[in-house]
This record gives sequence, C-alpha cells and structure tokens, in this order.
Amino acid sequence: IIATALPTISASFNAGSVVSWVPAAYMLTSTSFQPLYGRLSDIFGRKAALCLAMVVFMIGSLLSGFSRSIIELIVCRGFAGAGGGGILSMAQIIISDVVSLRD
Repeated sequence: IIATALPTISASFNAGSVVSWVPAAYMLTSTSFQPLYGRLSDIFGRKAALCLAMVVFMIGSLLSGFSRSIIELIVCRGFAGAGGGGILSMAQIIISDVVSLRD
C-alpha cells in the first residue's frame, strides 16, 4: 500500500531517496520481531500476544499518519512493523493450533 504513496510522501517531506527507508523500516522490524512474538505467545498465550501485536501496529500506524518529518515517519513505520510482524506470525501460529496436521 505504501509503495503507491512513496512519490507523494517524498514530495511532501522533500525527502528524495531517503523515502526508500519508509518500507524498509517496516520490513526490517517486521521480520526481526516475528520470532519474538512466537516466544511471547508460548509464555503469555496466543490471544495476549496477538492483542499486543495489534495494539503496537495500531499505535505505529496512527503515529505514522501524524508524522511531521521523514525521520519521524521512518521510526513510526518501524514501530508499526514490530506489530505487523507479530500479527503475521500470530495468525500462522493460531491457524496451526486450530487445524490438525492430518487436514
């Protein structure tokens, strides 16, 4: 979704090539936080880990929408990625809990 908005974001913040860090920050934190959410779900439960991931993603996305500089947007997208990675991993973990291996 963000890829189509990158030219507009770059022009709005006068960011130039720095704008490429916006999706990169999301992907870096998303992939690095996925194993952490797996462990958190083992300790605190699936529902708690999924709710935490959703709250982190929501706050990061909300802050991204209100960012006033490109650096702030990159940091907020990274924060949203930390939640997004949890949502992705928790969805797969919950599906594997619900569906038996035989199916």
